[in-house]
Amino acid sequence: MADAAVHEDVHAHKTRDKAASREAPTDDRRQSSYSKHRGGPKKGGGGGKGTWGKPGDELKEDIIDPADPIYDAAVDDPEYVLVSRSARDAAVAAKAGVATSMVGSPPRHGYMDGARAGGGAGGGDGKGRMTLASFKTRIIPVIEDYLNHESVDEVAASLEELSAPFFHFELVKRAITIAMDKADRERELVSKLISNLYSRALTTEQIGKAFERLFELADDLKLDIPDAHNYIAAFLARAVADEVLPPAFLSDKLVEDLGGPIIEAAKLRLSMKHGMARLEHVWGPGAEVMPVEELKGSLDMLIKEYYDSSDIDEVSRSLRELNVQHFHHEFVKRTLTSAIERTDREADLAAKLLNHLVGAGMVTEVQAQKGFARTREVLPDLSLDNPSAPASFATLVEACRTFLGADFDAAPPTGPPAPAAE
Repeated sequence: MADAAVHEDVHAHKTRDKAASREAPTDDRRQSSYSKHRGGPKKGGGGGKGTWGKPGDELKEDIIDPADPIYDAAVDDPEYVLVSRSARDAAVAAKAGVATSMVGSPPRHGYMDGARAGGGAGGGDGKGRMTLASFKTRIIPVIEDYLNHESVDEVAASLEELSAPFFHFELVKRAITIAMDKADRERELVSKLISNLYSRALTTEQIGKAFERLFELADDLKLDIPDAHNYIAAFLARAVADEVLPPAFLSDKLVEDLGGPIIEAAKLRLSMKHGMARLEHVWGPGAEVMPVEELKGSLDMLIKEYYDSSDIDEVSRSLRELNVQHFHHEFVKRTLTSAIERTDREADLAAKLLNHLVGAGMVTEVQAQKGFARTREVLPDLSLDNPSAPASFATLVEACRTFLGADFDAAPPTGPPAPAAE
């Protein structure tokens, strides 16, 4: 009995010591505040409140009620399908019969001459698809014609006929590079072309891609055009001012890496006081472009005054003031058509004027020959009101053989009458 009592006392003492140790932990063995919130493990290893749960529970996703304000179908709907931009472009291209390996916005720096776009009017890979090399060849005369006649509609119609929208960035790039080697007038025309084609035949992505390509070519362009960097910066700043490129384009990390000092120069132009207003005239006063109809009216008035006064010097001075060398073919054509409709006196004056202007270098032989060729095309129509028009034209051709050359044929074209002369 005594041994049993002693055993009970020892057991009770140990029990009290354990209870005391739980109630008053020592300083070197403090219990963390986190541990007192931990639940004990549950049967099956699930854990209690605050534990990680059963192995594999972390793979399960909470299901959010579609009526919940935070519900997002793109995130919470397991049936929602995300379609990448390239996949969307590929779907559009497939309908157009385009090889989907080369569609959409190519990877930056991936401007591949072998790439193909949708079938255009000729000049493709033999399967009705336009290649980039063919597009480049076809687009150059379109740009040159625009710089002569200033018709945005004609450019848009040509792009639609080529049916290669994935290559439209090449139009922007090529137009800028051509204009950089010309005068302020042409640079202004190209800026206006980009602005007028925006949303009609050009997208922000296509314009941006064109500038990225220009950044890559800038050092090579500078070899032939010393001011190439400044020109590209001016075109870029003007594009932002015209709202065909967002200002954020200039802050894109890759664009900054590609453009370097060109980007900085464009930002500087935009940050100047009244920068947006200044950029409307970025190409200077010589870039102001007179509307074509107004220019034609000025040329008609100049020719009429010449027939009245016979003053060649006055004509020369007025042509210099108009500063439309690219449009001299129109001046030649209008001089010829007005002379054909008048008397022999005006025909003699016209031949004398044209020989003088070409001889003095005021009008180039190319522009003069183009003016004669365009007049020859409308002879069938002129003949409807003036049967002697072909004979009068032949006389003018012979009087100007010096710059036309022996091979120029004065005979009018056969076939239906050409559109009426303006």
